[in-house]
Amino acid sequence: MTLQFDPDRKPSGFSATAKAAAALNGKPAAAAAPEAPSAPQSSAPQSSASQSSAPAVSLPQAAQDPSAAVTGHEQTIEARLEAIFRQMIATVNAGELAGAEALSAEALELAKREGTAVMVERFQCNRANILALVGRGDEAVVSMRKLLLSSKDTGNRFLAAYAIAQHHFVRTENERSMFYARQAFRYAEEQASDEHLAWCNNLLGTLLLRESYFEEACVNLEDALKFYPAGYERAGILANLGYCLAVNGRITLAFRHMMASLRMMNQRKLGPWRRFPHLALAYAYLEIGRHQRSIAHAQKALQISAGCPGADEQWKNSLYLLGEAKKICGRDGEAYEHFTELQKHFYPEQPFIVDVLMATDVRKMINLMA
Repeated sequence: MTLQFDPDRKPSGFSATAKAAAALNGKPAAAAAPEAPSAPQSSAPQSSASQSSAPAVSLPQAAQDPSAAVTGHEQTIEARLEAIFRQMIATVNAGELAGAEALSAEALELAKREGTAVMVERFQCNRANILALVGRGDEAVVSMRKLLLSSKDTGNRFLAAYAIAQHHFVRTENERSMFYARQAFRYAEEQASDEHLAWCNNLLGTLLLRESYFEEACVNLEDALKFYPAGYERAGILANLGYCLAVNGRITLAFRHMMASLRMMNQRKLGPWRRFPHLALAYAYLEIGRHQRSIAHAQKALQISAGCPGADEQWKNSLYLLGEAKKICGRDGEAYEHFTELQKHFYPEQPFIVDVLMATDVRKMINLMA
């Protein structure tokens, strides 16, 4: 899961005038981000998704040299782009991805009409990340590859590599996503940007989780967490890391991280994204024999995920965990109903799967991040 949009942070990579105005997001080796739960930020990509590792949205640099003179016109364009960007972040946080896609198109058109070449590249990357989230990454991946080869701006090359990694992440093409995530990591090192390195560590950690390399995933996720003492990014990373620790048997620390993630998301009213910590908690409670609590969290994850765009995997895993928890509690009829719903929605050509699940320990069969 990579939740990465932040409503409380100004996008990084502004002009010299804007940079002087406040502590902006996306500074290389910058200070910690303000609190808020996970979604992309300004000056480079930021998860989740989905699962998280969602997209990264960033505002443009008007000039590569921070000391370069900025015209009044460029400042006006930056302000207008920032306003659209903030709207886009709010819609992503609310789970309204169609609205975010429309706003990304609006911002790109404005950048093309009135912005600089660097702005256009930056908003092409922003839109590519949104398109990846809504399952339309194919529309942008070719242009991102071209930008990756042609752009003279290291920050935009980073964004392009990250956007491609996100596209493949959403499609569960893990090997390709890993390739571009490592390429993005190299650009982040070239920029000496601790923030961008944190984004890459979160994405790489989530990919390793998917492949069931739990020990290695913990290393990347802990490195990502160091950069975020607070903020929305921390909420997403904590959920990923909590699940990873639970699988590794480090239950006490796992619960601490997962509960912190859920609190942050509740405080920020990031409703749709709460499915991730709820699912992780359902798994962890099942592991320690607290079946009623596991059922409660799995039920909440199911309520959020069922029918939610982009949440099919969480919907499916909620049904797995609900069925298993109720089966252990002796509520076989209810367990059978959950597994039947799972079969009808996700395995319509495999009616036998219900009986298999009733006779099997489901926990040994699923990886919540796979």
